[in-house]
Amino acid sequence: SLITFNWFLAAFVDASPTQSMLRIWDCFLYEGRKVLYRCALGILKLYERNILQMLDTNAIMGYLKKLPKHIFDMDAVFNEAFVTFEPFPSRKELLKRHENHMQNVKARYDEEEKVRAAIHAESQKKESLSKRRLIKTRTLSSNLLSEAVTAPRKPVIWECGCAITDDEVWLGCGERQGAKVCVIKCEGEKLNLDVPHLDFPSRLCCMKTVRKDMVVLGTLDFTIHAVNSTTKEEVWSVKVKDSVLDVVASEDDVNLFAGLADGTVAIIQANSYDPPPSSPLLIRIGMESVNCMVLTPDYELWCGSGSSISIISGKTMEPLKSLSGAERKSLYKMAIGTHGVWMSYRSLVKLCTTESDT
Repeated sequence: SLITFNWFLAAFVDASPTQSMLRIWDCFLYEGRKVLYRCALGILKLYERNILQMLDTNAIMGYLKKLPKHIFDMDAVFNEAFVTFEPFPSRKELLKRHENHMQNVKARYDEEEKVRAAIHAESQKKESLSKRRLIKTRTLSSNLLSEAVTAPRKPVIWECGCAITDDEVWLGCGERQGAKVCVIKCEGEKLNLDVPHLDFPSRLCCMKTVRKDMVVLGTLDFTIHAVNSTTKEEVWSVKVKDSVLDVVASEDDVNLFAGLADGTVAIIQANSYDPPPSSPLLIRIGMESVNCMVLTPDYELWCGSGSSISIISGKTMEPLKSLSGAERKSLYKMAIGTHGVWMSYRSLVKLCTTESDT
């Protein structure tokens, strides 16, 4: 183990204070190598509660590596090692327990494999049936999309997108300088590609449908653009303080909320196609960027800033509560589900109910 390597190899010489190391060596020279194993178990048992409270692997590794250097009460360690674990199992008993445990693990693994195989067979059967019912596959290659939007061999990045209707999707295409919009529409068995004359001087960060005929786009150059999805023409644009990372709108289409990279939320009164005020209302959420937002049916605006979530009222703009997310993990996306709000981190998915903090 990376943690106990110095404990056993150097017999706690480099891992513990001199006074504690001498106590361990005294027993080690008298009773043999089993003392090292018992002392290691005693240290882990003594600090069991602190270790179990940690959820992050890196934090546990760092804590265990430094742990023996701060142990001066060897009486407590020996009490755990030679009293709490008494009678200590013999090697034969440990090997027998290990063998029984491995058999149980293998049996559970075999059962799970049978379940996986059954699920896979069922999914393969459904996929085969769906392929038979499919008359013609409708696809557009990534190369074809890139060539339609920009010149061949020119790097292009597909940054964001949204569904306008069941048969129409908009995709945001970013180049080194500027961005465009690509419209894919399904008509019968064909996918038609259209590139409207919507050129933006900066790359796109987000794209949302805020009403049936309006799409709002946020750019890297501190601008929010509103586009008519029917005519594919820009209706209005407004400048904000920083890059627009996410946008949400209320059901009545009165307020538009934009999460900015400086940790604030811009509130814009975007009623129909009238140009909004030039100076939107700004609310400070945190010191880190507001990467994502959702608006619950109760009209609560959940704002993800860094690893934490701030909840404000969508009507009065008053702060309601703050929730702590995953430690040292940035929040990327949130989505409203049946049981609450789903939150996606780098290596974690979390569900938070809207009624409580759990």
